[in-house]
Amino acid sequence: MELLQFIRRGEPNSGNTLTKNIIENKVVGYSKIRQFYSPKYTPANLQEKLTDLKTLLYWNSDVITKNGTADLGFFSSDISGKFYVVVEGIANDGKICLGSSTFEIK
Repeated sequence: MELLQFIRRGEPNSGNTLTKNIIENKVVGYSKIRQFYSPKYTPANLQEKLTDLKTLLYWNSDVITKNGTADLGFFSSDISGKFYVVVEGIANDGKICLGSSTFEIK
């Protein structure tokens, strides 16, 4: 059996380092909030024959709940099949919230 040694190269907290079988990356902060583009559907453009093939149906980085719930609405795409929903967040008391579900478009 071969004994593998792993040696950290460079100064501590200096960023990315690469050692045998290990990649280390220093994460600096969070990304800025981005506005999710959602098409503006009107009776006029609903009659267009362009196929809507988006796979990311909804994204909102600032959902505020009331008593632990929120109502969200969004348009689906023209793709039929099962979609996977992921909800992640942080409560006012710092607790991490995570949930997932699926729904189907026929």
